[in-house]
Amino acid sequence: MPIRLDHVMHLLSTLAQEENLRVAVKESLKGGLLTGMVAAAGGLLGGPPGLAVGGAVGGALAAWSSAGRFKSVATIILEMDHTQQLQLYNAVWSILEGITADDLVTLQALVRGDAMMRRMLLDALVGYVQKDMGMTILD
Repeated sequence: MPIRLDHVMHLLSTLAQEENLRVAVKESLKGGLLTGMVAAAGGLLGGPPGLAVGGAVGGALAAWSSAGRFKSVATIILEMDHTQQLQLYNAVWSILEGITADDLVTLQALVRGDAMMRRMLLDALVGYVQKDMGMTILD
């Protein structure tokens, strides 16, 4: 019997949470642009010292403006629509197809006991989030 979709999503969400996987939600580029613009303005107004102050102020503004705009991969998995969940399920199916688990607890225990399977699932999850969803995983 195939492993249920909701069990796989819960398993992947748990793994992502345990690994503290997070993504930037289009904020890193905006923060970099803001920092650069404020640093350039500071450099034009105050020369080299103004450049340093502008970079520091720009970085602080970028950090403040992007606060709370990073999401955990666990949250993203739970917020996926059904089509995305099916795509992710298919992406990890080759890893799980030989497993017989009737419930989520058994599935989690099997994955926790096999470090290689855990790594393969995490690699597949990261690959899906980066390639198919176009998001950047933060270290």
